[in-house]
This record gives sequence, C-alpha cells and structure tokens, in this order.
Amino acid sequence: MSSTTVLPQGEPRRLGSAYVLDARIGAGAQGEVWRGHRVENPGTPLAVKLLRAELLDDGAVVERFIKERATLLRVRSPYVVGVRDMVIEGTSFAIVMDFVDGGDLRGLLASSGPLRPGELCRMGALMARGLAAVHDAGIVHRDLKPANVLIDWGPQGRPAPAPPAASAPAPPPGPGRRRVDRSAATVPEALAATRVVGAAQTCTPKLADFGVARICDTVSSSHVTGAIGTPLYMAPEILAPQAPTTAADIYSLGVVLYELACGVPPFTGTPAQVLAQHARRDAGRPSGVPDELWNLLAAMLAKHSEARPPAAAVAAELERLGPLLASLPACTPLAEPPASAPSLQPYDWAQETAQTRSSAPTWSSAPSGPTASSAPAPAAPPGYGSPVRYAAPGSAPDPTVPYPASAASAPAGPQPDPGPAPPAGYPSAPPRRRRLIPVIAVVLVVALAGGAIAWWVLGRNRLPDSPSLADVVAAGTVTELQRIPDSSALRVAPDGGALATDDSGTWSLYDLNRSNQAGVWSGECSEAAFWTAEALLCENSGSEASLVKLDGSTSEVPGPVDHNLIGSTATTAVLIDDFSSGSLIGMDSSGKETWRVYGDFSGGRVDNGFLVAYDSKNKQVDVIAADSGAVLLRRDVKTSPNFGSRDEPLPGGVGVDVGPEAFYVTDGSSWTVYDATGKEVRTISSSAPRTSWVSSAPLKAEELADLIAAAPASGGVAVHGRSRTVTVTVDTGACTAAVDGVTITAARPAQSKDCFLTPLGLAGDDDVLVLQSGLDPENQAAKDAVVTAHRLKDGEQTWSIKGALKRVIAPSEQAQGEVASQPRLLMIQGSSYDFNEVLYAVLPE
Repeated sequence: MSSTTVLPQGEPRRLGSAYVLDARIGAGAQGEVWRGHRVENPGTPLAVKLLRAELLDDGAVVERFIKERATLLRVRSPYVVGVRDMVIEGTSFAIVMDFVDGGDLRGLLASSGPLRPGELCRMGALMARGLAAVHDAGIVHRDLKPANVLIDWGPQGRPAPAPPAASAPAPPPGPGRRRVDRSAATVPEALAATRVVGAAQTCTPKLADFGVARICDTVSSSHVTGAIGTPLYMAPEILAPQAPTTAADIYSLGVVLYELACGVPPFTGTPAQVLAQHARRDAGRPSGVPDELWNLLAAMLAKHSEARPPAAAVAAELERLGPLLASLPACTPLAEPPASAPSLQPYDWAQETAQTRSSAPTWSSAPSGPTASSAPAPAAPPGYGSPVRYAAPGSAPDPTVPYPASAASAPAGPQPDPGPAPPAGYPSAPPRRRRLIPVIAVVLVVALAGGAIAWWVLGRNRLPDSPSLADVVAAGTVTELQRIPDSSALRVAPDGGALATDDSGTWSLYDLNRSNQAGVWSGECSEAAFWTAEALLCENSGSEASLVKLDGSTSEVPGPVDHNLIGSTATTAVLIDDFSSGSLIGMDSSGKETWRVYGDFSGGRVDNGFLVAYDSKNKQVDVIAADSGAVLLRRDVKTSPNFGSRDEPLPGGVGVDVGPEAFYVTDGSSWTVYDATGKEVRTISSSAPRTSWVSSAPLKAEELADLIAAAPASGGVAVHGRSRTVTVTVDTGACTAAVDGVTITAARPAQSKDCFLTPLGLAGDDDVLVLQSGLDPENQAAKDAVVTAHRLKDGEQTWSIKGALKRVIAPSEQAQGEVASQPRLLMIQGSSYDFNEVLYAVLPE
C-alpha cells in the first residue's frame, strides 16, 4: 500500500504479537491504513489495513475474512501489492501488505499527463500481468482504478515531478533490474521496468486492494445497493444479479488505459449517468490513439463480458505493441472525453440475466508498424458485425475438493470439456502457475453430490498396497488414536503417512508413523504442499522456499529455478519447468530428474499415480504415468481445464479417481475405461452422472466398466465394495437410505433441516453401508457431520464417528496389538476455518 498524506490521528500501538502500527497514513470506505512493521524487523515498513469496526458486526464479513486468507496469501506477482498476513486480534481484523511509498497511478497521471503510446503499453502490460495473477487465484478485483494502482520507484526512490513531454520521442528503456517472481509469467526484458513520461527513473505499477472488495462485498447481498467499485471504472454487468467475472476487471483496466492515453475516462457525469453510459454508449476515440491500440481498448471496453480478452491476452498484445508504438507522441490532454455514440450492442441487464450471448465480436491483431490516428474514428471497434481473428498468444492445484449437495438435488454431473468456452477468436488463457500449486484444501470441502464425497475423498492417491474404506471392519469399537487441534488448512502426504496443518500462517508437519505424536517441524509458510511422501515444500511470501523432511531437517528446493509444482506421488514430484508453461519433469526425492515430457504444458493434476496435464500448444490433455513419465493417452481438448476448480472435477473429461489400476474418459453420453497401461478396455453408453456411482475399494478396469454400466441414470447411487454392488436411494429430507427394500435411518443433524446424506461405500465383507451425514454445503461446517456404518440386512448402525471423512490411511508402523492391523480414518471436526484433525480406528468386537 502507498502513503501519500500522514493523518494527524493515530499513535503507535501493537497489533497482535507480531506487528507494531507506527502511524495512520490513510482512510477509506473499508477502514484505515497504517504504516507498521514486524516486531523483529523494524527496518522494513509494512502497510496494514484495519477493517471498519462496523464491518466486523456482520458475521458474513468475518467468515469471508477468514476464508480468504489462504487465497490472498497465494497471490504473488511483482505487479501486485503482496498480502503478507491477515490478522485477527480481538475486534481488530487487519490485512498486512507490502509497503509501497511511491504514490499511485492517479497522482502520476496528474503530474505527468497522458502517457506516450509505447509507455502506456509497457505500463498496461505489467498491470495486466498483475491482474492475471489475481485472476489465477480465483479473485475478481472489482475495484480496479488509478487510485488502486500503486507506483514502486525502486531503490532510487520517487523522482521530483517533471513536466510531461507529450511531443518528445520516447527515451530508450532504462537498464532496470529484472525481477524474478516465481508466481508471474515471464515478461520480456524491455518490460521488466517502465520509464514514465517526464521521469528520469523507472517505476513499476502494482495492483492494490484486490482482496478487500472480495471480503467486504458480503455486507449486502444486493448488487444494486451493495455494489463494490467506482462508477467511472465499473463494467456494465457489475449491477446485474449475477456475481461478476474476471471480465469485469478487464473492462475496468480498459477504462484505466483509456484515461492514461488521453487524461480523462471515457464517460463522465453523475453516477447514474455514468453507469447508463457504460451500458448503452460506446466510448469516443481520442485523437492520436494508434489504430491497433484502439482496437485493443475497444475490445476491453466491450459491453458484453464474453467479448473481452482475458488478462494474459491483453498483456501479450500490449507487449507486442509497445516496441511498435515507442516513437509516437502522447495524445493532447483532454478536459472532457470525446463524444460517445449509441452502442450497436448495448448491455441489457434484464436480457443478460436470462440468456448468454451466442456470438461475440472480436478484433484482429496484425504485426504492422505504428500508425497514429489524426482524427476521431467511430466508437465501435473494427470487427463489430463481422468477427475477425485475434492472434495474440495466450498464457496460462491438486484440486480443491468440492462441496456436497443433497442427493435429491444432485447436479447432472461432469460434462465433457466443462465450463464456458472463451469467445470466438480468443485463445484460452489457462492460469499461469505459481511455484507451488496448493494441494487439497480443508476436508470440509468434500463433495459435489450423491456419491461425490467418496470418489473425491476415498478415491484420492491410493497406492497399490494402501488400505481403503472397504478394509474397515463391519462392526466394532471406535478408538481415538491422535488429535491435532486448531487448523485452518490441511495437506496430506501422497501415501497418507504425514500431515501438514496451518494455524494462522504457521505450518506444522506431523509424521503419522512416529510413536511421538508431536509435530516434527513448525515454521512460517505462505503456502505448502508435499514434494513427495518424505518432504514438504514450504514457500514463503517472497521467492524463497525450502523442503522440510520428516525428521525436521530442511534443504534447498531442487529443480529449475523457475518452476511450478503441480502434484506428487509418494516418490516423484511433478513440475512444469517454467513460470506459465513448459515441459513436464519428474524428480525423485533426492532432486534427480527421472523423466521429462516435452511440450507447452500449462497446468495439471496428480492423483493415484496418474498425471493429467494440458498441452496448450497442441490443445490436448495428456494422461501420463506420474512415476515413469509414460504417456498413456492423448485427448484433444480445445480449452484448458481449470485444474484447481471444484466445478471441474474431471479435467478435460478425464477421471483418475478410482485407484492406481484404471482411469476413464467421458463425454457425458459415453464412458471409455482404460487400464493402467493406457489400454482401452470398454466403452459404455450411459448418460448417468459421475455422482451416480462410488466404490470404497480401488477398481480394476473391468470392475470399473461394470460399475459404470450398473449406475442408474437418476434416482440412486451404485455403491461398490470389494465384490458387491448395491443401489442406494437417498432421501435427504427423511434422512434415510434405501437398499434392497431395507430402509436405513441416519442421525439427523441438530441444526440442519436436511441431513445431507451421502453414501461412501461398502465395508466389512460388503455387508455394511457407510454413510456421511450432516456435512452442510451452505456453511461448510462439519460440526454436525458424522460417518456411520449400517448393516445391509436390517439397517442397524454398527459404528459411528463424529466428523467429515478425509481419508483412509494405513496403520502406524509403531502401532501394536489390534490397532496395528486396522486402517486409520482421518476425520475433520469443526468449522471450515477452525477445525481439528482426528485419527480413529474401528477395532473388531
């Protein structure tokens, strides 16, 4: 955050045990901004935003604040003001950020005037790169404006104000210092630092406040009364009932770049007048804006979100245009915007809520030289009415497990190549990867519907000799083995032998095979994931990272300097060898490269020994054996899957969730099953959703094909154990499950109208049905959750464990007696942001 004027109020005071607030330097709609520092590092200033006290009275804001912590801490880019910590102390809720003391883009524009086109492209490209990093984390900024773009002048400090030189040729780019950030896409060297008109030093723009709107927009459920943003920069759809998408930020960035080009935003007037113009009128073209730059601005300012390019494409086009436009002068500063014109495709809030536009105007990018416009051109961009090709190149975690829903209202299940396709002419812009791809989030996020909890939780990372829910005894005594309290995030090792938990930024590593149940290591990480079964990757707020072994020792991270960890098996870490995309690498626990698959891979997921990855150049999904690098299957997929989204559990229509001996591909109407070598076994014609079948034991390819064939198209779940399949019909209102004429009644949660009943599988000798109930998808809390086992012959309950089932893991190597032969059930108890991990065993009677 930036400091511009020191306010008279505010004496130094402590914030928690780690921070000191030195002086209040600003105030806004959401709260106050203070300059502060960490207790042990007084020489490094920080910016601390304290949320308004009245916001804390809203429980939804408090819950969102806690939930957003991990997401905001993951956003790292040299073009974003980094969030270092989020602190709760009594009635104080604070966001701790990097301190940027170079003013903001609003002040820079006021002192320097409009930017020359080449410099505008350089500044805009860096802002778009920062915006892409924010979007990659699943965040919509919603309040992008010049005041929220801070300026970093580097070690030289901010220069004295200088008059704009609108007619002077652009100075050659300064040497700059290339910043290496493990979360950002590679930026051409000429763009690593930006020289501003009239300034003798370089500066870098940094997007700020990208998380505040996301937290505070829960104050009102109405977009009309509670819209977040500034009218001058708001996309038309912000006032629509639907939640805005990342395209809304593209529109706002387009307005910012328009203002940088000529000195004023495209529309002015009262807030109501401005909002109406955003929806109904096309911006007037300022004299002097080159054709190609105007084409891009007009596309970013398109009335309909699907017609706007993604952030990565905007950055790529600005990077291309920068050198071409470097010699052109800046526009003459305007006192008011050029006359606008009625839009040929106006935004209609009522129509947009009921339909999705089927076609989107696009624009063409051709590698031509710079041409400056000498007179205003029509407001609508070339391409309206006759779509043309956009040719700029695009750029791009183990998944978050999805929420449950009642079986009675279960969604239709995964469809082929799911998710809305980008508009015609725009390339897919898959997320640019960070060094560390977050693995599974809290177990409370555990299912889509019906049998989903079982195929997402019980189907994950099974090793050939690892236990499953089918190995749990049919009846017995439940015994607690270990309890780890007070966690807000959880990672599980690929073999289930270790856990890592987060408590307010302090991660702890537990070896579940030690007789001593205390953690083997604890330290600060901004994000963490298992490198292999024997080591945890801990990434800090900067670019530093380390590997933590199960004996508590630490070491440097091997592999290419610029890489992304996308997942791991027990013995192999799978990396992409560059920031945004590149070849795939397998590395063993010693850091030795064991295999490499060449390509332009932009994302992936590792599960059950299979790697599913997307090659953005060839537009295909590859299924690869994660330990050997053998390519088992290649499938054409036009757009990149969202590997980190709970809404896309089958990336590219590929499922690797049934164990290490089979995988499958579906297009929604048929299912093709393959064995572990990639050999096609069978194709089943079925429209049954993925949530219509579940297995508590790993499946061979033929068993999987039989189970899919047995799955009902609707109204039930085919539940498989080791050798038996039964059809279960769930009634969440009555909290019952019916099997072969026997009605099983589950315990109804005390504070829920529905029991959210989900079959997990068969256990014992396939004679008991295991059910998860009480895992509420609305509040994501497991305080009422319980897992129960019931005899199929009469419905009688045989054992019960409180919590949500995360995973079944092998007995401890140190266990003795009956415990040594029984699998452990890892359960989560509590809320989504404050929970306990508890290990249980069911001991036979």
